[in-house]
Amino acid sequence: MKLLKLPWLMAYAGIVLLACQSWTLPGWADSPPAVQTSEQLAGTWQVELGDQTGMIVITPTGQVYILNKTAEGEMKAVEIGRVVQKLSPTATLPSNAKVTSLAERFIQQSIQAKQSEAKQYIGSMNRSEQALFLETDRFTTSLNALGFGIKPETENYRYRIFLLQNPRTNRPEFKKAVWSIALPKKPNLKSYAGVVWVTNTTKTNESTTATILCESNQPTAQIPPAPTFQSGENGLEANCPKGFSLLQLR
Repeated sequence: MKLLKLPWLMAYAGIVLLACQSWTLPGWADSPPAVQTSEQLAGTWQVELGDQTGMIVITPTGQVYILNKTAEGEMKAVEIGRVVQKLSPTATLPSNAKVTSLAERFIQQSIQAKQSEAKQYIGSMNRSEQALFLETDRFTTSLNALGFGIKPETENYRYRIFLLQNPRTNRPEFKKAVWSIALPKKPNLKSYAGVVWVTNTTKTNESTTATILCESNQPTAQIPPAPTFQSGENGLEANCPKGFSLLQLR
């Protein structure tokens, strides 16, 4: 049997599978937990999930290991838990349990991992714009000028920066604002937007900047309308683009 590298969720699924099977094994109720573990569960188990197959080993003392083959062909055993004892003879789900298939879990984990890239990149772009403004008294629409190696496109997202000039005409001291957007290249991914702006300017002409990080309410690859601004207690405040919700304010 060819062993595949299995994600942690599959390993967990293997434990659940074994536990569910062990509930129905004959003679379970007649033996104590320690004997149940050694006699009923100890051994090497094959676990199948979709088109992937792996092996789980349970020792007589209840330790659970998943076997993985490295790129060099070596076998590695990773301890992932311990079977302790049976808690209940009930083999049905609670009525209020929300069932999620493993396939759905994998899809959600993949989506979250891809979206995490966009959130991290937009957050980094916000901070770099602040640093650039502190040094040069200006923002930029150039990813290269931000100086930390973000490319205009990755496998999952496209990144763009837009400059906003004088979003409020009745604030002559306001200089500029800039906002960036991460647009997904694949379906089911949300978009992310970052806004950096000058909140106020002191009598000594020192400017204070702030940032927000926003997430689209639904998966979308459309460029949203520009963020809006209004006066607040601490100066100018920015709002997320329409259809986006605030994740972070700094």
